[in-house]
Amino acid sequence: MFVRFKRRPMGHNRRRPWSPPDEQRLYAVLVESQRVNGQPRQRVVRYLGAIREGDISKPLIADGFWSCVDDALTELGLDDGQRQAITARIAVTVPRPDLADVERTQREFGTWRAGVVSMAEGLGRRRRSAQRSIRA
Repeated sequence: MFVRFKRRPMGHNRRRPWSPPDEQRLYAVLVESQRVNGQPRQRVVRYLGAIREGDISKPLIADGFWSCVDDALTELGLDDGQRQAITARIAVTVPRPDLADVERTQREFGTWRAGVVSMAEGLGRRRRSAQRSIRA
C-alpha cells in the first residue's frame, strides 16, 4: 500500500474571492497495487483527507486535515510500522502543524470571535434603542 495525492482544480463556484484562479485541492488516498490480467492496476483502499494547496501552511486547517487522516488510519487498523510509513509520506506534502502553533491560532481565533460577537451585540442594542426612539 502507498499514498497517492490527487490534485484537482477548484471549481469557480468553490473558489474563494481572494484565492488564485488556478487553486488546486489535494486529496490523499491510500492505494494498493494489484495485477489484473497481467496488467498493473491501482485500487483505492481508503480516502484519507483533502486540503486546499493554499491552506497547507495554516495551522488550524492543516490540523483538521491531519485529524481526518488519523481517523481514517485508525479505522483501517494498520500496524505501527505501516502507519508511520504512511504518515511520513503524507508529511512530505502536508507537514503536520506544530501543536504550539495550533493552540496559539485557536486562542487568536477565539479572541477575534469574541470581538465580533461583542460588536454584533452592540449593533443589536443600538438598533433596538433606535427603534424605541422612533416609536416614541
